[in-house]
Amino acid sequence: MTTITKRIAQVIPPCILLLVVGCATNAGGHLPPGARLVGGGLQISWVPPSDGTAILVEATTGTPVATKAVEAGDAFEFDVSSEGDADVLRAVLPNMPNHAKFLLYFVPSPQED
Repeated sequence: MTTITKRIAQVIPPCILLLVVGCATNAGGHLPPGARLVGGGLQISWVPPSDGTAILVEATTGTPVATKAVEAGDAFEFDVSSEGDADVLRAVLPNMPNHAKFLLYFVPSPQED
């Protein structure tokens, strides 16, 4: 192998990994600009620091599960074992993956002057 070929072989895999991870973290392109990952899991209880929008995404499929306007200090709750949340999951993800991963994103509301 030439030096150039070796160097290309070292550089290409990390670039591909960055492309794949970058796409996966944006939930299949369904997230608005400014969305920040703030939590995840099968049970989520998160309190936003400011008003905004909480977006719950099933990460393996990139499917948005719920979007909710939240106010500073009011908790966003999600529990896959609760009846209400389980009903929503069945409606949104009728073929939910066996190893589903839920991620919570937050988009702060624009600040008013």
